[in-house]
Amino acid sequence: MSGQWEVVGKKRDKNSVQQAQKSGNNKENKQKIVVKVEDILPRSQIINLFGNNKGSIKDSQKVQEKSKKNETTNQQKKQKKQPQPVEKSDVQPKPKPKSIESALNSISIDELKKVYEQNKTLFPDGPIVWLKELQQFLNRNIPVEISDPIFQNKSDCYPFSVIPAQIKAIMEKACKEADSKNQELFFDICLSSMAMEMTNGFSAIGQKLFLQLLALNNPKIVIANISKSISLRTSYQNRQNVGLSILWALGMGGLKDLNVGFKVFQEIMFPLIEMKNYSRFICGYLIDLINRFNDVPLSKEQYQFVMEYIYSNKKNSPLDLSAQIQKQKLKELLFINSKDKYHGFVEFFLKKLTIRDSDSYRNELCDVIIACLIRDPTTFNVWTKHYSKNLVGSAILLNYIDANWTRFRKNFGRKVLNDVLISFSVTNEDLMTKKKKDEGLIDAMDEIEKIRGKMARKKTSGFPYKALIFLTVFVSGVIVVYDIRRNGNKWERSTTYNTLKQWKVDEYLNVAGDKVIEGANWAHGKFQEKFPGYTEKAVEYSEPYLELTKEFGKFFCNACAGLKELIVEKYPIFVESIETYAPGLIEQSSKTMENVWSTSVLYFNRSVDYLKQEVFVGQLAPENVQKLVIEALNTTQQKASEYYYWLYEKVQSTIK
Repeated sequence: MSGQWEVVGKKRDKNSVQQAQKSGNNKENKQKIVVKVEDILPRSQIINLFGNNKGSIKDSQKVQEKSKKNETTNQQKKQKKQPQPVEKSDVQPKPKPKSIESALNSISIDELKKVYEQNKTLFPDGPIVWLKELQQFLNRNIPVEISDPIFQNKSDCYPFSVIPAQIKAIMEKACKEADSKNQELFFDICLSSMAMEMTNGFSAIGQKLFLQLLALNNPKIVIANISKSISLRTSYQNRQNVGLSILWALGMGGLKDLNVGFKVFQEIMFPLIEMKNYSRFICGYLIDLINRFNDVPLSKEQYQFVMEYIYSNKKNSPLDLSAQIQKQKLKELLFINSKDKYHGFVEFFLKKLTIRDSDSYRNELCDVIIACLIRDPTTFNVWTKHYSKNLVGSAILLNYIDANWTRFRKNFGRKVLNDVLISFSVTNEDLMTKKKKDEGLIDAMDEIEKIRGKMARKKTSGFPYKALIFLTVFVSGVIVVYDIRRNGNKWERSTTYNTLKQWKVDEYLNVAGDKVIEGANWAHGKFQEKFPGYTEKAVEYSEPYLELTKEFGKFFCNACAGLKELIVEKYPIFVESIETYAPGLIEQSSKTMENVWSTSVLYFNRSVDYLKQEVFVGQLAPENVQKLVIEALNTTQQKASEYYYWLYEKVQSTIK
């Protein structure tokens, strides 16, 4: 061991090393010596060199094309290197239009026709090409920058509404000559193209005009491929201007068709309702949709969807617009032309009562169901049929009826409601036999007992209207009697008679009195003919009671007279005592009362004059009213006689 490192390995063969060096030299030589034939020989010799073979001809053609390309590239490079002189043109560029209206008015109609006719000639079977070229032409000629992509402060159909008639005619003609399938395809193309153009910073007015044209002429084209529209909206919803433009374009269908507009709102717009950039536009669209079609009925599904939205408390929902939606008369729209739909309403809304815990939402649906029950009592049978399957909803509805019993008790048929409650009680007894009690059963039973208790309870409280009317009539009679006696017991001299005469009421009273007396005499004569002798018996029977009434009247008059004498006797003493404790009080009070009375009479007379001159004129004039009263009395007399003959015939037939 020498202590040094040694390399152990095979010896390299000298021949192999030399061969490797030779091969490396050959490769280098080959790379250096590659020369193209076309770079050395002219074209004619190359063609002769390859001969007449087909393959050689093709190769020669390729060589010629390559040589031409090389020549053109060399020439272009030389031209780029050489500075070109700048030529000044006298033609100035057109000024950029400031508005869409000015841009549309500056478009050449002949040029637009030329574009349409040329493309129609070149592509007779390609209507999509014609439409795309027209749309691109409009885009180029309306280079207007738009800050508001949805034209909020403009009319609903803007900017389509400001298109000149000739341009609009060409656009409509092109769309009309394309069939419905091509129109649907072009609508989707326009929608996607608009989104791409706006993403690149362009206004895309051409696409918007064609989208409006197609949607207004055929609203259902908007929802023909609604799945594609949803995916497009999802792709661009983070770009506010593009997303709003997509919603605006699809919402154009709602200008002509409520159902199309509602479908767009429900499936395309509503998923974005909680996004701050879109909530105001979407709420405003719903309000405009309802106001625009205030004579078109809403379906029960549409009504329920709107109710869910109103009472869902979505975040970022504008409060002012949400309040406007609540004020819309949606229930009236639901009941337009819905006489045959009440049964379906009861079943549908009874199931929807349990969707939300909001009391306001439930009260709205309960009002709808109760309106159906009142308008069509046969809908109680529907409720009875679906009661056991909707116990929770029925309990909510019964609770609402119980809480608002004073409002509904006059509208419900008591017998019908009582029969329904009895039927519910029988069903509840069967359900109570189950081991596992259904949800809502106990609540429904409690509410049924409360309502039945209110139906059986007699009315013990309330304002005494009958007593008040009786007291008013009695006091008025006393005043009239006192007025007559004060004026010498003569009716013609009384203040009451003069007042009635001044208002010409006495004429109507005389006419009415005469008619009443005439009718009474006629009825008495007829009764005497049919039932002779009964009148005398009735008089004989009632004579003691009449005498008793007469004696009671005398007693009452004597009591009033005694009271009067007492007042006359004690009045001076009473007045003297008042003067002792409060000197001048009576005189001052009498003056005050006189002033109040004179002022009241003055304003009363003014009111009477005003009514005569301004109110009781035309059909309300006394002459016309008198005619109406006389006609009413005649009609009443005629109906009374008819009823009498009918009753007489019934009595005679019963006796026979």
